[in-house]
Amino acid sequence: MITQIVNLNSKIITTEQIADLSAFLKNVNYLLVFTWQEEGFIKNTQMFLNAKQTIASNNLTIEINTLDKLEIFEGIDYIVGLGSGKVMDISKYLAYKHNFKLTLIPSILSTNAFATDKACLLEGHKKITLDCKQAETLIFCNEFLSRKNSSLQTSGVCDVLSIHTALKDWSLAIEKNKDILNPFTYQFSYQLLNSFLSSYKDLLSSKKFHSNIIWYLIMSGYITNIHGSGRPESGSEHIFSKVLESAVAVPHGVSVALGILIISKLQENEDKRILEAIKAFDLLKDMKKYNITSEIIVESLLNCQPRKGRYGIFDKVKIERETAVSIVTSILKEFQ
Repeated sequence: MITQIVNLNSKIITTEQIADLSAFLKNVNYLLVFTWQEEGFIKNTQMFLNAKQTIASNNLTIEINTLDKLEIFEGIDYIVGLGSGKVMDISKYLAYKHNFKLTLIPSILSTNAFATDKACLLEGHKKITLDCKQAETLIFCNEFLSRKNSSLQTSGVCDVLSIHTALKDWSLAIEKNKDILNPFTYQFSYQLLNSFLSSYKDLLSSKKFHSNIIWYLIMSGYITNIHGSGRPESGSEHIFSKVLESAVAVPHGVSVALGILIISKLQENEDKRILEAIKAFDLLKDMKKYNITSEIIVESLLNCQPRKGRYGIFDKVKIERETAVSIVTSILKEFQ
């Protein structure tokens, strides 16, 4: 069964089986960018076989200068990105740079990157956020999404929970006359977060689990597109996550979840509902697996710098090592 919805500047399609996907890519000269772990699953499909060019994520980097030197676009007028957040960001950047049309097919709901018009890439060794393009088409395939049972499958809910700390940063900026209020995007984000916090327990047991999570991720990304920046959804918690992700190979959901809890304490903005949701989705269950130690978390926090042009808690508070250690210790106790 295929369901198609036209809204939100992207055509949104849901389908049950991967075999259905080729129907949307007829008569298109496309480059298929895919997460390398999916190759065994997709290599015999028409979607893969019909691609003008294919490239796996392990043969790519998110370093901008390297992406700019790629010479694989002869005869291409369309990018199809299939996979994780890394593939989403690479695909959005390449489509934007070369003025190609773009279809994104997430294989895991680990971020809301598929719904935004931004990409997080490397400039040298530093992660930066760039304007890109919003996909013309989003396709959600249940055969993909139902294959993975790990906590990472839905760790993208961190990009909904981050509204909590992002809006507090925004309020601080307004108080200091460093930003102005957009009543629509502020209230939309606030209501989206509270809707999620009041319903996620039901979502976890729902037969429509994936479709409900997808809706929240699309909305959390779409509101940043409306606002013109990540202000309603991406605050100091994402600053911390970028620093931590530069220090260790850690999934986005884990780094942002940690960032939310840390920044909430710095902002004097703690909410038990946020902590309970992070626990319910097991976002920090595998910290040891990723070699995330208290020392690495403390150093990452101390290395955080204010974001230029977007006032937040790092502009207001200078963090001493003793404070950082205390905050990190108290958070880690919750997950022992």
